Amino acid sequence: MTLKSSAIVAATLLGLALAYYLECAIWPWGKCSRCDGTPGKNMSPAGKHWRPCRRCGGTGKQLRVGRRVWNFIQRRRQAGQ
Repeated sequence: MTLKSSAIVAATLLGLALAYYLECAIWPWGKCSRCDGTPGKNMSPAGKHWRPCRRCGGTGKQLRVGRRVWNFIQRRRQAGQ
């Protein structure tokens, strides 16, 4: 791999990381991975009753992983002051 192609790969990865950071800052909530963002989609084991999703609590939204990391860093920083 040449120096020029390494620089292109590094710039691309940096751009993707920046885009994900901005996405987490602007839209911290994503759709729930269990119910696909449709609240009340989960059926009971017997198949007779609707139940709210256990993972999102029936909201259909879930905090993104990047935002969880950001919140953790912020809490650690504030605790150290």
